[in-house]
Amino acid sequence: MLSADDFEFEDPEYGGMLEGRAYDLSTTLDQDALIQLLGKLSGVQGVMVCRSSGEVLRSRSVKDPAGLGSVVAASAMLFQKRALRLMSADLGGQTVCMCPLGAYCVAVVANSQANVGRLLVELQQLRVAA
Repeated sequence: MLSADDFEFEDPEYGGMLEGRAYDLSTTLDQDALIQLLGKLSGVQGVMVCRSSGEVLRSRSVKDPAGLGSVVAASAMLFQKRALRLMSADLGGQTVCMCPLGAYCVAVVANSQANVGRLLVELQQLRVAA
């Protein structure tokens, strides 16, 4: 009979990049640091940091940050009403993964080749600096 010890669960790309890191998203320095780290994940095409109102604070490689900001604002309302921590939406050829962080929200736009599960795990690791 096989047990968990008989399998290897290592992903060569997975390094838990964001594990244990906290970000003060009121500062452009931490916004940029977070955008750079998320941008290194395989399949990521763009990253956006915005307020839960949808106001875009920083973005990189997002073609329509204002349009995506409205999606994030609508999602932020869902996050508040349903106590959600993560959300993923398929936009036909692209996937947007979002995570609320206090008064802010982080959105990652990924191509169809991205490992969405891994993106969600990385986003789940994010913490707001006190």
